Amino acid sequence: MLTLALQATESVRKQSADHDIGLEWDFPQEMQLISNEGVFKQTAFESRRERGRNYFSLAFRVNNANLLGKPGERINSDWQYQSFFVRVPPAISDENAYVNLTLRDKGQSYNWRWPLRISRFNPTKAHPKTNIGLWDYGFYRAGTASDGIADFFRAVGINFTQRASDQVFFAALKKRSITVGGYTHHAVFAAPQATDSRVSGEVLPRQFACPQASLELSPKSPVAGVEELARNALQGDGMAVIDYEPTGLDGFCDKAINRFKEEYKVNADKFDIFRRYFSAQKLQTYHSKDPAISDIYGQWKQFNSQQTSAYIQQIREELRKKAPGVRFGVTTGRSYGANPESVAALGNDNSLLADDVDIIMPQLYFGYDGANVKLLMRYTQGWRETLAARKTKARLWPLLLIRYPGLSQDQPPLRVRQQILGALASGAQGIVIYAPHNLEADHWIAIADTMKEIAAYESFYQQGRRVDDLFKLQDMPAHQAVQNVWPDYKEIIEGPDWAFTAHEWQGNYLLTLFNLGERGDLDFTVTPSQKATLLKLDDATAKGDFKWAVKAGHIGFILLSKQ
Repeated sequence: MLTLALQATESVRKQSADHDIGLEWDFPQEMQLISNEGVFKQTAFESRRERGRNYFSLAFRVNNANLLGKPGERINSDWQYQSFFVRVPPAISDENAYVNLTLRDKGQSYNWRWPLRISRFNPTKAHPKTNIGLWDYGFYRAGTASDGIADFFRAVGINFTQRASDQVFFAALKKRSITVGGYTHHAVFAAPQATDSRVSGEVLPRQFACPQASLELSPKSPVAGVEELARNALQGDGMAVIDYEPTGLDGFCDKAINRFKEEYKVNADKFDIFRRYFSAQKLQTYHSKDPAISDIYGQWKQFNSQQTSAYIQQIREELRKKAPGVRFGVTTGRSYGANPESVAALGNDNSLLADDVDIIMPQLYFGYDGANVKLLMRYTQGWRETLAARKTKARLWPLLLIRYPGLSQDQPPLRVRQQILGALASGAQGIVIYAPHNLEADHWIAIADTMKEIAAYESFYQQGRRVDDLFKLQDMPAHQAVQNVWPDYKEIIEGPDWAFTAHEWQGNYLLTLFNLGERGDLDFTVTPSQKATLLKLDDATAKGDFKWAVKAGHIGFILLSKQ
């Protein structure tokens, strides 16, 4: 799939609200355009073969609303583009290894050329039971390319995607045993009688309802959005998923403000002072040392967290009435109760949303180096422990980041592999890759290759128990790394170049050794607290009794039996 976003200068935008443009793809002869879909309206299509190349000419009508900023600005959307689905041959000659695109608009012509590299892909033979999914904003548009895309997902090892645009794509996925999440957009949850507002007073008419206002509706009143949520689930695989990312900045409707003042006995003058400060400083507010601000902020954080959790429970209860047996999943932010700074910075404890859902998918988006992989592992473990402490039955499927919208830097393939296995080794019961249109060929190859290890060791991760304390590591690098985390706090990572987990299952131990460094082997010397015998090692080299070397960027698996 090729994704195309358009930008334009202010002078172009002022010419018209809609622009009739021409796009011509110039492909190698063996490369075919199968279909396209997205935010542009296609008005014409023709193709021709010329001088050993394939040319596909398309006309589109493009609205200003779908132009993503001015040329050179960062693209801030992961969905507002056109998806072009192509069939690629197994090999292309060097002289033909390029793609050319020409855009024509009102007599002007613009041209771009990119090199084309064909990578060999070996379909995985291992298909784990663990959920390996996609949070997708592009592939669901496959249309006539649906069978090819579904075949590709199956070959990689993908067994879940959160949406299918139509029955053609859904049927293609079902044929390959790929579960579909029945995604429902947040706009359908907007409720005129429960419209939400920001701390600034901005009204949010196309967002989720104000939790408090929704909770105060008559028991006979329908909960906005649930009917469509149930319909999407029942038309699909019996799963309903939403994207709900509350922060302390929202939930300021009149009913919420009145309830907060009453519950926490905050008078109007003090609340107004707090609100003005919060509106100006936004998510920097948690840094305030002024008790007049910090005390009320702490109360609002608690109130906001309780209300958003109760709102999700309200949606869940209504969904049970309309569609008994449907599973309900929510993706949300990263804050969790056992990490109070993450909650304070966001103004909301996102982990409370897991209390009455079947699947919780926190967005554990960090940076691109080894320290951030270890931070991801720490957050995954923290979330799992928080869910266990609250005795929630929600399955933990964190969302993993490939690339932030519009940035050129992304996770190298080895980091994607480290994220997947690191999350699973740290307590995730599945993983979901965010925005897979950002994956290049090498990423897909790395994911397919990772299926072998997941299938081999998932029983330890999913059914076993953590026993890190039974194995003492010797002489590991001990320096620290400091990471800035959105919205504005810091995390200290001990030993950012390595990570280690130990699991016990059915009388055996699995040690997972992560060399998160970028160069040089790393030795792991382990002292077990009880006798154990080596059964097997993968991607590690023995250097003595309970001492193994792991190559830079690699992950070693050591299987031991109890004595």
